[in-house]
Amino acid sequence: MAENLTHLLATSLGFGALIALLLFLRRRLEGRFAPTWWRQVWTWLMVVMFLYLPARSFLAVWVPSLVDVATPQAVVEGAYDRVNGYSRDHERIVEAGSGGAGGAMATIDGENIWFRHHVHYEDTVGRDVLIRDNDYLRTVTIDGATTYTVHWTGAAYLVYELTAAALFFGGLVRYGLFRRRALRQSVPAGEEDLAALAEQRRVVGCDRPVELYRCTLVHTPLLMGFLHPVILLPQGQTGGSLGTALAHELTHLKHRDTGYLLLISLVRSLHWFNPLVWLMARRARQDVELCCDYELLKARDEAGRRAYGRTLLDQMTAGEHGLSRLTTGFSGDKREVFARFRAIMDSSPKRRGRAAMAAAMAAAVLAGSLVGCQAEADRPEGDGAWITALDPEAGTVAYVPLTREQLSDPDALWDEVFSGDFLSRERTAELAEGASLLHTWEGEAYSLNPVTIQHTVGMSQAGVPGEVVLDGAGRAVRVQLSDSAHLALDGAGLDFTGWCGRIELPGPGAALLSSIPVEPGSIFFYDGGDSVTIDPQSRQGADSDHTQYTLPVSAEAAQAWAELENADWTYGYTLTVVDGTVTQIEARPSPGAYLPLSPSDALEAMSDLQGGDIADISFSGGPVTVGWAEGLDRDELARMIRQAAGQPQVPKAGTHSDEGFLDYGLWTLNLYLKDGSRLSLYAGRSEEQVSISETVHLQECPELYHLIRSASDSTQHIAVTDPAILEVMDQVLTDTLALWNTPDHGGEYRASYLDAQLTALSLLEPPEPLGDSVALYGYDLGFVVDDLFNAPWADSSWVDSQLRYHTGLNAYLAAERGGDGSVLRWGTFLHKCSPPFGSWDEEMRSAFSTSAAHALERGGVE
Repeated sequence: MAENLTHLLATSLGFGALIALLLFLRRRLEGRFAPTWWRQVWTWLMVVMFLYLPARSFLAVWVPSLVDVATPQAVVEGAYDRVNGYSRDHERIVEAGSGGAGGAMATIDGENIWFRHHVHYEDTVGRDVLIRDNDYLRTVTIDGATTYTVHWTGAAYLVYELTAAALFFGGLVRYGLFRRRALRQSVPAGEEDLAALAEQRRVVGCDRPVELYRCTLVHTPLLMGFLHPVILLPQGQTGGSLGTALAHELTHLKHRDTGYLLLISLVRSLHWFNPLVWLMARRARQDVELCCDYELLKARDEAGRRAYGRTLLDQMTAGEHGLSRLTTGFSGDKREVFARFRAIMDSSPKRRGRAAMAAAMAAAVLAGSLVGCQAEADRPEGDGAWITALDPEAGTVAYVPLTREQLSDPDALWDEVFSGDFLSRERTAELAEGASLLHTWEGEAYSLNPVTIQHTVGMSQAGVPGEVVLDGAGRAVRVQLSDSAHLALDGAGLDFTGWCGRIELPGPGAALLSSIPVEPGSIFFYDGGDSVTIDPQSRQGADSDHTQYTLPVSAEAAQAWAELENADWTYGYTLTVVDGTVTQIEARPSPGAYLPLSPSDALEAMSDLQGGDIADISFSGGPVTVGWAEGLDRDELARMIRQAAGQPQVPKAGTHSDEGFLDYGLWTLNLYLKDGSRLSLYAGRSEEQVSISETVHLQECPELYHLIRSASDSTQHIAVTDPAILEVMDQVLTDTLALWNTPDHGGEYRASYLDAQLTALSLLEPPEPLGDSVALYGYDLGFVVDDLFNAPWADSSWVDSQLRYHTGLNAYLAAERGGDGSVLRWGTFLHKCSPPFGSWDEEMRSAFSTSAAHALERGGVE
């Protein structure tokens, strides 16, 4: 809440400075600009003031503050810090050494109570400790005795929120009561009034619907209502003044001034503590009336202006006491009426002020960042950047600054990265001499070498998350990636300096291993010394150069090797490399050597599972990104599984059937445990149900179910925003659906295919040049079907989390582009292999290029 409070105060101070300047200019420039100009200024200012509060934390990234005010340390210390507070409380659990639990929700007396965080543990002297913390109150209960600490910043912000809500909604309530009372004392207007209304509609040019009443409660004409507007006339309003009053209120209606008054009320309520905002609100309301007068009189001669002024002066005695601030009124107080009278008689030409309007709008946007409140100490957890390019040779780094909120939601950040305007905020900074270039592995920082930079940043589609730290001159002194650096292990000229990762040998992984040399290029040779020789390869066993690399081996890894060397069940090894050194060598049994668990044994294993019990993880039921399984938090996964083990089973679960497969077996998460057993968890169409066999299905497992169901979504990203290509893909989807609605493709169930939706699209570097103007795209689509049972299931087909059917085929689009960016011709084709193209041999590359050329010649979909 300290951040919200400082944002609120800083924003209001910035806008307050601009309001003071505008109010000063309003008096000095009286009569220079038309009232409509000032109305637009106040409108834009209030809209920005309303939108800026929730957006300030984002806008502050690219609109720096001109004046920074240090936040007092008392404010920082008195605020709830969910990151550090949560970490400190969990350190107490570790210190106690007795286990514990923590999270964002606690169950108390059978009810789920939400907190920012809570922890529950037994301390070093055996006392039961429960800590619950949020923005407003921290409670610590030790053996039943509870102490309370109020976070005053949270309490202060709560007072602000309650006051703002009371002012705004209180105004709505007062308006509602006034409207109800006024309509009760009103009667529908007569024919004469309606005829006058119709005549003034024609004059004013207002065709919005409105009801007209005579009311004994009001003494001046007024307009009220946002969705159903009503004009109220006092009982004694007759003659020539009637037409003038109706024209005035119809002009208000035409300009939607009641909605404008609602905006004034909203902004005044949000900034209720700022007296300058109240002055602005009063001035803006006065300008509503001046603007209305100006619109009515700009085409009238002096006699018409005098007649209008006499009508206005006649209404002065009526006043508008008791009226709601959300209604217009023909009259006002004495000072306001005389100001309007002077404006009425001023027939001098007024400036349109377009340049001044542009300056005012720019000032409104920048005013919120005029003042910034910064904590006295840096808070690294609040900084971040999306790094799009890093070039040590050129000495530059390109990045998009990020806020803590963006970094806290990776899925939303990934969607934002592929939005059209994300990269428009990209900045480029010069690398300072001796700048630290780092990546992160298990919480520690290690150096980046040029090869890992190329494979991690250079080969990424859109960039990687990290941190960029600048010095006072704006040069980058440290660039750190949030995740570990990558190496394409089938590439040439690898450099393992500073690299961290795991190499699985042999089988799916990065290299083939043997305790003795086998065929060239498939070597893992280690005799227990201080170095190991490997020849890394791709998952398919391909290698660009068959270069052997020698890596140092730590004493711990050598000892682990000595213990594993004689294991007869070893299928392969996992090498853990940290900073270019092999720090661990672990044996991996053959997947077939892991024994599946019976349902009863599976439930028992699930109930006691810990993250350290998991040796390996695999997923089936769809593609996942490289490293998806390795990137899972095994402790968190084990917690979900333990929680699922205690959930009730589906009563009278069905037996094996095709429908049962769709309900429970679309996706499978396999856990290979270190005791040699395999735990398989299944999920399907049945929401929040996780199965451990064909007949045992566990209910109410939302976290684990979502993890399994959404695994393949990690591969589905639309990384292309080019409108021309997206338009082509719309046609591809239409033609593909039409193709599958034919007997040749859809068979007897062709009518089951209801829609084809694009799920993945990326620009690819072709294995061979296809021509200067030909671009290659890889794409995937999912079919919406009326029943998945009707889909033609094959080895490669799969279903995504939205239950869209995928054929599993590798689809490509070849598009020839014109000089203006248009698509001259295009064609799609299927190929048995998928990227990376670097692992393909010459024959595969040539066949692929031929298929792309044929697709362009043929045109359309295949």
